[in-house]
Amino acid sequence: MNRPSYQEKCLYVELLGTVVFLGELLAYRTLLDSHALSEALCAYGIVYWGYSFLVNRRLRFRLGDYLIDERDWWIESKGTRVAHMILSTGVIVLLIRIKNAPTLSATGIFKRLFILLVISSAARIVQMLRLYRASE
Repeated sequence: MNRPSYQEKCLYVELLGTVVFLGELLAYRTLLDSHALSEALCAYGIVYWGYSFLVNRRLRFRLGDYLIDERDWWIESKGTRVAHMILSTGVIVLLIRIKNAPTLSATGIFKRLFILLVISSAARIVQMLRLYRASE
C-alpha cells in the first residue's frame, strides 16, 4: 500500500474536522436536553461549509498551495460533482417541502440547509478518498 498523498491527508483532516464538529454539535444538543440546535452553531457550520464548498477549491489550486496533476483535477471534479448533485437535489426537495408545507419556519429551513451542506461536504470527501484509493 502506498503512502497517502498530500491531497489525501488534507481530505482525512477535513473529514476528521467534520466529524469533530458534528460530535460537538450533538454533545451541545444533548447537554441542553432540547431539540433545538443553536442558531450560532448552525450559522458557523453553514459559513464553514460554504467557504469550503465554494471558495476553498479555487483558492487552493490558484495559489499553488500544493502540486496537482490531471488525476488530482479529475478526482476533485468528480467529488465536487457528487457534492453538487446532492446539494441541488436536497435544495429541490426542500423547495418542494416548503411549497407543500408553508408552515415550515425559517429555523426549520435553516436547519435543513445546514444538514444538506454537511451531507454534501461529507459525500465529496468520501467520494474523493474512494477515487484516490481506486486510482493507486
